Amino acid sequence: MLNASEAVRLDSNFLYLNSKAYIYGEKLFEIARAADKQAKKSGINILLSPQPTAIADLAAAAEELIIFAQHIDPIKKGRGHGALLPEAVKAAGAEGVVLNHAEKPLELSVLSRTVERARSLGLLTVIAAGSAREAAAAASLAPDMVMVEPAELIGSGKTSSSGYISETIKSVKQVDPAIKIIQGAGISTYEDAARIIKAGADGVGTASGVFQADKPVKVIEELVQGVLAGREDSR
Repeated sequence: MLNASEAVRLDSNFLYLNSKAYIYGEKLFEIARAADKQAKKSGINILLSPQPTAIADLAAAAEELIIFAQHIDPIKKGRGHGALLPEAVKAAGAEGVVLNHAEKPLELSVLSRTVERARSLGLLTVIAAGSAREAAAAASLAPDMVMVEPAELIGSGKTSSSGYISETIKSVKQVDPAIKIIQGAGISTYEDAARIIKAGADGVGTASGVFQADKPVKVIEELVQGVLAGREDSR
């Protein structure tokens, strides 16, 4: 898939940066500017999902950095106090949305409706999943990307096993080979990124590994180099 946005390089890998609620304001913008430079320099698709209040300013300032929302709700214009309207997220400049994160899970029926709402607006979709079975179910909804990460490893500093990586990639590709696979959980080093890309993933995702690091810009640089190295090793 991945045909909804010209912002994404179809022939390149991915680095997904999830700031969650770790960071906001000028500190976030400083990291975003560094990530934007890395995206321009490396040619990698670098995605950032900030707090919703930062989407518009980050999208306006970014040249290559791709801004995603952390969530949307499948509502339409009208009543919906406290909900995130997909049209508003799109108008703010988001290129896509991450759905069903372990910290924001959705029932399958709600997830399906939300994916459809996103698709109708041209928003790219990433569905998070915790297991090979969940990844296959996510893939059946035809998202652009599936991000797989064991919930117990999120924020742990420990990465998934080679068996888990292979199994989850296989489960998604059997449903639709065109869906991109991002592996998350515990990723924070050059070695983590290189190993996962070499194993066949299209991208890696990280949150606390960057946004709780003492030197987040340096970590981003190392992850980019790890993705490039893993891609080279997999050829």
